[in-house]
Amino acid sequence: MTSRSRILPRRWFFTDSRLGDAVREVIARLPKDVGVIVRVPSLTRDRDLARRLVAACRRRGLVVLLAGPPALALRLGADGAHLPEREARRGSGRRPKAGFRLTAAAHSRAALIRAGRLGVDGAFLSPVFPTRSHPGARTLVPCRFGLLTRGLRPALPVLALGGMDARAARRLAPLRPYGWGAIDAWVRG
Repeated sequence: MTSRSRILPRRWFFTDSRLGDAVREVIARLPKDVGVIVRVPSLTRDRDLARRLVAACRRRGLVVLLAGPPALALRLGADGAHLPEREARRGSGRRPKAGFRLTAAAHSRAALIRAGRLGVDGAFLSPVFPTRSHPGARTLVPCRFGLLTRGLRPALPVLALGGMDARAARRLAPLRPYGWGAIDAWVRG
């Protein structure tokens, strides 16, 4: 594991527009060691919502990343940005300042390798298990997760996403993921 992995929480809440106002309630009760990735349907139309969610996380002292361009994340006061896989593929993940955190979405080994070369602090590999946010999507299951993450060079902290909660994280523990992210696990919790 690289030293860069130490700057990321091991558990994450991904905001989701399906939750409506419950997003704020979840943020208000998250443990301090859980990071938040703020996602909004449209960064153009919903920029004020993104700004309010980032501010709510900052007030609680939570690490918060904006799913979107690093420059916008910086303007909205986030600690970093979460890049969609296509942005990481293009290599458009320049850090606007030192200490700015970057993560990337990944759905394949090639995407993990690109994310590592881009120098992100971590990559969220998904979907590991069935999830309500992507019904019917082909899942990785633990075996495939392990095969995709094995021996990555440069070493990259990989976090599991998709159908994750504390129980699913225990199932993956033998594969040594850096951490995990979820939506519904925090709503139920």
